[in-house]
Amino acid sequence: MKTMILSAGGLRSLVATALVQAEPRKQTVWLLHVKRRANNAARQLDFARKQAVHFHACKLIEIDEPAAPVEFAATGLVPSGPSPAPHAASFESLLETVTEFAADAGVERLLWPAQFDGEFSRLAALTEETLLLRHRLAARKHGVPRIETPLAELTDRQLLELGAVMNVPWQLAWSCAGVEEQPCGQCNGCHRRAAAFKTLLLDDPLIPTTHAKRSPLHAR
Repeated sequence: MKTMILSAGGLRSLVATALVQAEPRKQTVWLLHVKRRANNAARQLDFARKQAVHFHACKLIEIDEPAAPVEFAATGLVPSGPSPAPHAASFESLLETVTEFAADAGVERLLWPAQFDGEFSRLAALTEETLLLRHRLAARKHGVPRIETPLAELTDRQLLELGAVMNVPWQLAWSCAGVEEQPCGQCNGCHRRAAAFKTLLLDDPLIPTTHAKRSPLHAR
């Protein structure tokens, strides 16, 4: 079996890859990193590569984010001069690009490690979109992979509990929107990560100033 895991170099791709590697079935595992148009894109790519090295059975494939054209209809503006830079792709177009790429590569299942911390409306939207996408693609090509979202229903605490049980190396996951060597501690990604580690009294190895008590989960 060929399995492809979408990897952004964060906590979710780290835990999802560990889950797949722990499965007893024999399979070829690929990590797919989409190089997005974001300030922290280089840091995400760096950590995706680190995760691929750690999970040595995995091969990392890097592709560019699909371009989304700038829309002028809503504003009534008419573009002039050089073509404007494309916006980042929407979630739907990104998912479609990744799924088509996986199908062309002969992948049988595609793991999208989305996780919404109990926001069930977003979970429902993801489930609906993946079902519609598979139907659209199946109508025009064969071998569309099964899309799985094994982490979608987990809270942030449950995600860390699962990773701790598998003893994943948290220092290989990047959550910050910044570009410096150390997490900024101020962005939404940093706040969400810090809150999750705090609930389990786990040390975050990317934050040297953390002195939380060690949880029993950490020693498993």
